[in-house]
Amino acid sequence: MYQSFHEESERRRINYQFSRTATHVKAWVDRGYIDKIIFNLLSNAFKYTPVGGEITVYLAVNENKVLSVKVTDNGIGVPADKRDTIFDRYSRFTSSLDSMGIGLNLSYELAVNHHGCLTYNNRMDVCGSVFTLSIPIGRDEYAENEVMSEQQLSLTSDGPNGYQQREQLFISNPLNDRCVLIVEDDIDIQDILHQELSQYFHVMVATDGAEAVEMLEQKLPDLVITDYMMPNKNGMELLQHIRKSSYRYLPVIMLTAIDSENTELKSMIMGADAYVTKPFSMQLLIAQTVNLIKQRSYLKLDYANTVSDDDVKPTGAKVILPELITEERDLKLIARFDRYIDLHMSDANMNIDNIAEALDYKRTNFYKKITSLVGCSPKEYVRKRRMQHAAEMLKDEKLTIAEVAYQLGFSTPQYFSTCFKAYFGIKPSEYQKR
Repeated sequence: MYQSFHEESERRRINYQFSRTATHVKAWVDRGYIDKIIFNLLSNAFKYTPVGGEITVYLAVNENKVLSVKVTDNGIGVPADKRDTIFDRYSRFTSSLDSMGIGLNLSYELAVNHHGCLTYNNRMDVCGSVFTLSIPIGRDEYAENEVMSEQQLSLTSDGPNGYQQREQLFISNPLNDRCVLIVEDDIDIQDILHQELSQYFHVMVATDGAEAVEMLEQKLPDLVITDYMMPNKNGMELLQHIRKSSYRYLPVIMLTAIDSENTELKSMIMGADAYVTKPFSMQLLIAQTVNLIKQRSYLKLDYANTVSDDDVKPTGAKVILPELITEERDLKLIARFDRYIDLHMSDANMNIDNIAEALDYKRTNFYKKITSLVGCSPKEYVRKRRMQHAAEMLKDEKLTIAEVAYQLGFSTPQYFSTCFKAYFGIKPSEYQKR
């Protein structure tokens, strides 16, 4: 990690030093997380240290088996009235220090997760900062559920970037298939928004309004969260572009450190759906995101249910809106449902009664829950999943349509062909010839 900043130190003529009290240190730590903390401390040091300045990294282990990594610089330091809140999320500093608090909050939380701490002190001799990471390195400091097993370690130690692969094991799929575009030029704020929102949605990231416009032309998200102040094209200009485009209906949340009624009024007049000032509650931002996506979905639903064109939907059929999933247990229920369907795919007698019983639900409760989560009845969901499997199986020219039908639990090939055409719009024989 120290070496990765060597080129930057030469470019800016910074006296960059490393000293230590031990040659080798064995420590029980999460390498990926420790790298993140130290990378953030060094990034801040280089960001706020002038050309020709000095930065020192000092590593030591005391008699209590506590590892200390100290990063010292002679940069601008932190104002006295901001030192007590420097590790708070979205602390308001001067404009030149705004991004420091974001990354430091993440680093502080990672240090605490290691039963350690991250502290700040001003240099006594000259202007500058001293950040100290202190973490215990002994195995005794951690409970069993905090330590990876040998099997888990073997899954993550392959290759030179094994610790990066380990991190990916903890990145779960989002709870919904909806997509949110984050437009933010501050990398630290990008990271924290991406980290929090990706639990619920697929996330795209742009560094300014101009890049966001290019991304919108390629793929439309379900909602846009944009910063107000950005280079190239700012948040207001991006909002203006969206409201004049073919995707003018996109919900937009304006995120800014400018707490001004005049700015908020301009944003609302331009068409922002919400105006959020920093510092803010992440839970509140997520709730606003969920509600805005729901509201826009309800509008689409109302329109769909007024359409009578048979090519769009059968006359009298009512479109059901799937819920936005905000609880992991709901996602797990769908996964269990999928797993049951896959295991009983060839069972022609599979029905809602035996599925509900197998998943430990009452029939009525299961029907209501699944219908709200997936937007259709359990019976229709099973049929859709069978059709998706059918499409994959028909790619194998060696399989006959009858074989596919019986393997997927259909009573006759004729009924299978009827369901397949209703779902895909063509007969299975035509699909297989493609």
